[in-house]
Amino acid sequence: MDSQTSPPPYLWRSALLALTLALTAGAALAVAIGAGWHAPHPPSPPAAQQAGPLSLQVTQPHTQTLLLLGDVGETFAFEATAMPLQSSGRSGYGLAFGCRADRCAVFAVDTDGYMAVLQIDGGQETPLVDWQLFPHIRRGQAANRLRLACADASCHGWINDEYAVTFVWPEAGGELGLWGCRLEGVQVGFAFQDLTIWHK
Repeated sequence: MDSQTSPPPYLWRSALLALTLALTAGAALAVAIGAGWHAPHPPSPPAAQQAGPLSLQVTQPHTQTLLLLGDVGETFAFEATAMPLQSSGRSGYGLAFGCRADRCAVFAVDTDGYMAVLQIDGGQETPLVDWQLFPHIRRGQAANRLRLACADASCHGWINDEYAVTFVWPEAGGELGLWGCRLEGVQVGFAFQDLTIWHK
């Protein structure tokens, strides 16, 4: 007589039910992430919105243009959809924050699919997060939606609703702005639209 016995049927049913629930939860999480659940907007109403485009012009090679939008506190979120208006060669653009006099930081992307966080002081760039390839950036003249959220010194960035970076910016507060840079070739401008700002 075989000494081994099969597990009771209720154990098989329990195991099958647990596996089904785990797979269902995993699928639901994947759908939620795909829908942007991992990058929610702040729950409070926006402090400022601008639907129509704002334009930046960069006429000289290796130069930057900054358009300041106003002061915020240490806790804020800032979002805009941006795109080059015309481009030949590489150019960068993004959201500026912590701006005081000629010093600020920028959450930036470029037309080759790279992102960075830069500290700009007197026109000189120092990377807080060096330029790196990010697969969710739309290249060339395609539009990209950038979102930055900072609470005190901790900041998080998203590109096209995909989480991209976390970094520390100890100089909280200051002005927000829009940034464009001609890195090489010919660049005539950038358009920023659907600007939204939340702050406490």
